[in-house]
Amino acid sequence: MTEIPIWWLVVSALFFVVNLVVLVVLAVIGLRVVKMLEESKPQLAELNVKVNKLVDTVQSTAVKVDDVASSVRETTRSVGTKASNAAGVFENASMAAAPILSKIVPGINIAMVALKVFKAFQASRAPKAPKLPKVAKK
Repeated sequence: MTEIPIWWLVVSALFFVVNLVVLVVLAVIGLRVVKMLEESKPQLAELNVKVNKLVDTVQSTAVKVDDVASSVRETTRSVGTKASNAAGVFENASMAAAPILSKIVPGINIAMVALKVFKAFQASRAPKAPKLPKVAKK
């Protein structure tokens, strides 16, 4: 039979001890985590209540925003309709005034030409101001 070397037994015992220490440390950590979770239950319940209140507030705000949006939509429709009606009235007025203006425009043109001729006649009859001599620039 072959013997197991001593170094192998030492290494195996070392791994066994390290494994045992790690297992104990993990058990202690697990117990602390469970204790911490039990202590945090009231805080989690309080946080849950706050979150529910916040959700209610957000929902009521969303309803208000929807109401405002629908109000804006209705106002926009109303203003658009009124603007369209006003544009129609102005269009009808301009269509009604077009024949009248087309009859008046030649008379206005004649009056403007006569006014220009009159001003030119007045300017030719007005005394002329004497011309000033030019000053030489240095």
